[in-house]
This record gives sequence, structure tokens and C-alpha cells, in this order.
Amino acid sequence: MCNSILLAVDDKPDNLFVLEQLIGEYIESCRILKAHSAAEGLDLAVKNDPNVALIDVQMPGTDGIEMCKRLKADERTKHVPVILMTAHRSPPALRVRGLEAGADDFISKPVDNIELIARIRVLLRIRQAEDRMRHERDLLEEMVRERTREVRESEERFRALSEVTWEGISIQANNIHLLGNRQFYAMFGRTPAEWKNRNIAPEQYTPESLEILSRQMAAGDPGPCEVTAIRADGTRFPVEIRAKNAEYQGLPVRVASVRDITERKQAGEEKRSLEFQLRQAMKMEAIGTLASGIAHDFNNILTSVIGYTELALDDAGDRGPVRQNLREVLRAGDRAKELVRQILTFSRQAEQEMKPVRIGQVIREAVRFLRASLPSTIEIRQTVQSDSRVRGDPTQLHQVVMNLCANAGHAMSEKGGVLEVGLTDTVLDRMAVSAHPDVKPGDFVRLRISDTGCGIPPLRMERIFDPFFTTKKKGEGTGMGLSVVHGIVRSYGGFIAVRSQPGEGATFEIFLPTVAGQPESPVHPEPPIPTGSERILVVDDEPGIANMVRIILESLGYDVEVRTEGPEALKAFETTPDRFDLVITDMTMPRMTGTDLARKLMAIRPDIPVILCTGYSPQVSGQGAADMGIREFISKPVSRQELAETIRRVLDHPV
Repeated sequence: MCNSILLAVDDKPDNLFVLEQLIGEYIESCRILKAHSAAEGLDLAVKNDPNVALIDVQMPGTDGIEMCKRLKADERTKHVPVILMTAHRSPPALRVRGLEAGADDFISKPVDNIELIARIRVLLRIRQAEDRMRHERDLLEEMVRERTREVRESEERFRALSEVTWEGISIQANNIHLLGNRQFYAMFGRTPAEWKNRNIAPEQYTPESLEILSRQMAAGDPGPCEVTAIRADGTRFPVEIRAKNAEYQGLPVRVASVRDITERKQAGEEKRSLEFQLRQAMKMEAIGTLASGIAHDFNNILTSVIGYTELALDDAGDRGPVRQNLREVLRAGDRAKELVRQILTFSRQAEQEMKPVRIGQVIREAVRFLRASLPSTIEIRQTVQSDSRVRGDPTQLHQVVMNLCANAGHAMSEKGGVLEVGLTDTVLDRMAVSAHPDVKPGDFVRLRISDTGCGIPPLRMERIFDPFFTTKKKGEGTGMGLSVVHGIVRSYGGFIAVRSQPGEGATFEIFLPTVAGQPESPVHPEPPIPTGSERILVVDDEPGIANMVRIILESLGYDVEVRTEGPEALKAFETTPDRFDLVITDMTMPRMTGTDLARKLMAIRPDIPVILCTGYSPQVSGQGAADMGIREFISKPVSRQELAETIRRVLDHPV
């Protein structure tokens, strides 16, 4: 990457400054040319021939896409790789326009610094490889011109060499090698003496490649043809071959040109990998959007389930079986609430919760779930012999167990087998963790998950933790499972050990540092539900939820008025603003959102306390609600106890 030039075009000087600092830190000897408009950028590109151009799409006047189109249309700058940067969640049509304009890559803001540097490096490598190929082509052409002047005494040789301008040149007659140029021998690590007057094809190419070349020759096809070549040390590399019949010293010969395309292949693979990662990132973004919508609707449903179940408990009286059944419904509702949180965490729509966790409990819950999801041909053996805690997020730990067990189940899906899940305490000394510099010796838990499936071949073992690497069929997995597990375990200060042989199953051992035990919190009886007599306006577009809240609050002594639309609630409040002591409103409603309603209510009566409820809304948070003057922000589903305590906290402590 030395002595590279990067052209950065952005109408915002701050962005250019940040980029200059980033490039200076991560890419050595890379000079940055800064332009604040497309016109200035085009002028700099013509004068300086940059190695890569990073262009912002949204600019006044000529935008980034039009600038890219002009760069690619100009013979002087068409070879400059272009990265377009655009705003977050730009429509696919904009990306299509950019790619059609000739862009080599497309990045959405905000940009991850490491990803941006990686993409710039890839394009720099591609540009450098192309420059080298152009330079070598020019050198080869010059060499051929010079050599033709030196070998005029041999008209046949002049004709054979001058008609081919490829990287490596070989002349053969009846499969016997007669002559090659310097690049040809260097490419294969041979000397002219080693191969002169011999049939060298079996030493040059793999058997499969020889079959391809034989068919090409029989068909009279001059190429190009991509095959696998073999160097003197046995290493294999891809080449591109072109061949044609000619005459040399009066003999009919076949002249072949051979080009090493290793760098071109690598550059293409890197580009395809980046494109695949981009597609995966876009899929995850779509999953996140879907998850937030599901969370909102599902939490509204859970609000009704939990709320009406609590009301039914009040009516159940002392009927033991009925009360027990209703409590099971409440517990199921709590599990469903946690499931929604897990979905949001997986899709990066919720923050992880780091705390001491008894991993044994996580394993037991995961195994209960697995028994219902794995086929009956797979026997699950669970051995939990540790009650230690680790510091982590319960949802992520659950994800680790589920990922590893799901992979084990997949390995045994055809023939069945035994899945063993064990947890034990262990102590690792300095020697035991010496292969993991980031891991400190001490007390650990060892999570052991083994199966009797098909096992992992040694060549695949080296890549199992690589992102997007998978051996599953399309649609069965993304290749992210083990990569995510590896990232979680490392972030917790642990490591993973894997043992496997083809046909003998696989064993994954995860070592996580434990945290000092904390005394169990004493179990306190549930406090009495606080009551009141104030007048409350309840606003929710779901009539079932609005009616449930009314019944709950009226049972606690409050005078409740219900509205199912924001404008309707606003009208009722405008009529007699002092009639209400508190307003409880849903966030997501048609015609008028909860935050819009709250602003209008507080504009009429600044001291009116408002509680905002939401199933899930990425547009507003607790802090954001507080900044608007909203007194409390609660997430559905909310229990009667939590709702009653929140109401008293707001009413008993006016601002």
C-alpha cells in the first residue's frame, strides 16, 4: 500500500478531516487528496491519477454518482476504483444507480472504521495488481520489440515470438518443449536446461487440467483457458493459457502464452466476499426491522394476556387448581416477554444485559427447548455439575448453547445419535491458558457439548469460526453461528477448544471465567398494590388493552376515562383540562402518536403528568421521552404491580 494516493470527495470538511486521520493511522504512505465538490475532485483525478477514490453521494451540484460516471467515461481516469458513500438505509435503487455508474463498492453511513479500511485496502490491492499487469504487459511488449531487433537472423523465431505478447511464452512441436521465455521458466520455477526437448506437460499441469487442454487443442480453440499449473516445489496456482499454431525454423509448432492469474483470482475472491458480507448485513438490517415490528405487536398481545390473567386471578378466589393454572399462564407470559427481548437482542435492536448468570440454569432451559425441536432419533444427555456464575448476557449465553447444540443436531440429523451437554468447574493455570494470550488463569466453568455425528474434516476445522463459512446447503444456515459463538466467548474472557475426527463426532469445550459468588437475595413477600382515587385518562388504539387498563385501574380505586384515538383524547382534554390528574397513552397509534399527543396536552396544561407506554418503538427511548417532559416511559407488557407503582410514583412526586 506504500506511496498510494486516495482521492476523498465530500462537501463536508469535517468528514474529510476524520477520513484523513483514519487513513494516516491505518494505511502507511498513503497520500490523501481532498476535494469539496465533484468538479474539484475530477480535476484532481486527472492531474494526480489516484489509486482509489472515496466519493460521497450527496453533494450540492454534481452528486457523487454523476462524478463516478464521468470518471469512468474519461480514458485518463476510467481505471480508478471508486467507493461511493451514502446515507444510512439508502434505497436499493440508489445503490443500483451507483453500480451502474461504474462504482466498485458501495458503503452506507455511519461507516465502521475497520470495515472501511478493509475495503479501501482491497481496492488498493486490486489497483496495484492491475497496474502491475499493465506495467508487465508494457515491459513484455517492449522486450518483444527489442528481441526482434536482436534475432533478425532467425526469421522463424522472430515470427513465433512477435505474434504473442503474453507473460510466459512456450513453443512446442509434437508435445516436445523447444523454447520458452524468461517469464515462462520463472513462473514454473524451472530452468531452460531442465525442460528443453522434453514432454513437460505432466510436470506443468494437473491431470484434470491436461484433459481440459487436450479437449481445447482437439477443438482448435485458441483460448483463453483457465487451468491449474504446478511449480517445481509442488505448489499449485491458477493460470490463463492462449495457444495458436505457427512455424519455427521450418517446423509446425504450437505457441502458448501463459499468465499467472493468482492475484486476479484473490482480488476477485475478496471482492465477492465483501459483496456477500454486504448482502448479509442488508439481510440483518431487514431482520432487525421485521423484529421490531413483531416485538411491538407481540408485546401488545402479551399485555392483554398478562393483564386479563391477573384480573382472572382476582376473580378465582381460593379455587386452588384455577389459581395454579392462571399462574402458569402468567409464567408463560413472562417467558414470552423474555423471548421478545432475545429476538431484539439477536437483531441488534436491544442492548445486551451483562450480569452474573448461573450458566447451569441457562443450560437446563436450553435443553428443555431442544428436546422439543430435535428429532427423537437424537438422545440428549445432560450433566450439570456446577452452580457457578459467569458474567455475561443471559440471552447471549443461551444463544451459545443453542448454536452449538443445533450444529450437533444437524450433524446427526440423518442417522441420529447422542448429544451430551455437560457443565463442570475447573481451575486453569498459566500453562493451560498459554495458547490464549487474552485469557487469564483462574477459576472457570467448562461447558462440554459433544455429538456422535459425521465429524469435521481437518481442512474444514481451520475455518469453522470464519464468518459466513458453512458446509450446510443453501437456506439451512448463514455461516454466522460459530463465528458469533466465538466472538461472545472471547468477549467474556474465555476460549473454545474443539476435537473431531471424520466419522467420530465432534466435541466443543467452552471455558468461561467465573465470578465470585454473591449471597442469594432474600425472598420478600410481594408488596401490596398501591391504590388511589385520582382521575386518569387512558389512551390506546387497542380497545381490548384500553378496557383492560380501565378495569385494573378502577379496581385500584381510580376514576378512569378511556379513548382509543389520539385526536379524540385531545378533544376530551381540551374541553376540561383540569378534570384529569394523569394521562397514560400508548406510543404507536394511527392519526396521532403518543409523543405528539403528549406535546399537545402539555402545551395546553404544562403540569399534566404523562406516562408513555410502548410495545416497542425504535423512535423513542426512556431518555428521549424524559427530554420531552414525559414523566415515565414503560414497556409493554406491564404487570398490574408495575403499572400501579408507576402511577403512584408519578402522582406522589410532582415536578
